[in-house]
Amino acid sequence: MDIQLGGSRMEAVSSKDGTPFLDLNATRNRAELACKFISLPIGTSERRVADTLDRTRTRILAERSSEKANKIGGTNTRAILFFVTTSISNEKDKIKSVLLKMLGEMPDVHIMFATLGNPEELRPFVANFDRDIIRMTQFTKYHEAAPEIAKRLATVGARLTYPECKDISSSSNSTEAKYMYTGLLNTYTTQYFRLGPESFYSSNELRLWFKSTYGIARFCVSTTKERPGNGDLCKAALKAGETVEFKFMQPCGKMVPDQCSNIYISAAPTNIDDDSPCADKDCHTPDQVKFTFSHSGMRCNSAVAFFFFKQKTAYEILA
Repeated sequence: MDIQLGGSRMEAVSSKDGTPFLDLNATRNRAELACKFISLPIGTSERRVADTLDRTRTRILAERSSEKANKIGGTNTRAILFFVTTSISNEKDKIKSVLLKMLGEMPDVHIMFATLGNPEELRPFVANFDRDIIRMTQFTKYHEAAPEIAKRLATVGARLTYPECKDISSSSNSTEAKYMYTGLLNTYTTQYFRLGPESFYSSNELRLWFKSTYGIARFCVSTTKERPGNGDLCKAALKAGETVEFKFMQPCGKMVPDQCSNIYISAAPTNIDDDSPCADKDCHTPDQVKFTFSHSGMRCNSAVAFFFFKQKTAYEILA
């Protein structure tokens, strides 16, 4: 995990009720964070997955309540990893109920399980069984699972969003122009993003713009593959500072959001040296590429469509 300022963050919460042991902003120093985790007084006498999930849901909602005011256009992947040592069969119905509520409100939040029990018991609660269930019994020691967990987390797309997509006022275009997501790409790595239909299901003409500086990045999009790349629609600027555009005409048509596909995006540096080292204050290394994401025509102002989206079944939401 890239634990540092501007990178990844981690927290630990009680499996009894979701009370934080360490919150996301406890420290950005990875060595200090590791020491804090090791010394946590984590008990195993009580485990209530549904209550923990519900408490986590309300905390994430509270965090996101200021996104509109702060003009947030995207965030890192938000994943919840449960360590399960015993059967959760007595909580199944309650977990499904909480997940329905949570993923209706925040469909980008990702659920994963590391289990010592029967993996099949957890199949209904994850989007991708092979990726989202870690069988701890395959490891001799628990710490051996860390690289595998980190690898799987890295395949989950970060979140692009537009909190004011319901705006249809005369000033909606100028409001939308104020939203911009900025990211940094490491050499020889690819970042993945999810733009969900909850942000664009009413769009007529949706335009996505990407611009890279301190180097050149290549961007790919797909509505079927979570990790787009070769063989998908890809574009790269001819020089740093140039904008590339992806255009979608009525991306959801007349479909309700639960029938409309996500737009998946990948961003990767082309590793072409433009003799312009990354000098931004947020750059971690001089060979990083900085990019920005902006858009126009992103709308979600249909009340009827949103109602259908909220009423999806647990299996439809997670599949």
